[in-house]
Amino acid sequence: MRQCLSRMPCDKVLDDSSQVDSDWEEVADWVSQHFFSIIARQGVRYYAWIGSSDAAIRKSMELAVQHCSQPRVALFDDVAAASAWLNAQA
Repeated sequence: MRQCLSRMPCDKVLDDSSQVDSDWEEVADWVSQHFFSIIARQGVRYYAWIGSSDAAIRKSMELAVQHCSQPRVALFDDVAAASAWLNAQA
């Protein structure tokens, strides 16, 4: 992600993690404590995240987002809602 943002800077990201089906709990802490701050420093202001339909994975995603202040992260169930939210951001 860092390499991609270095080559093609953007302030809005849509991440479709709807197909994630592996244990995600351990990664949630790293995402919360490091990943979001890394991409925020690279200019990402809005992050639309499509969550997994797996309840345990979705819960981990919700926990990762809970304490994130930058970028602004919102969880969605589908691409259409995520896209609409990103397009509405200034």
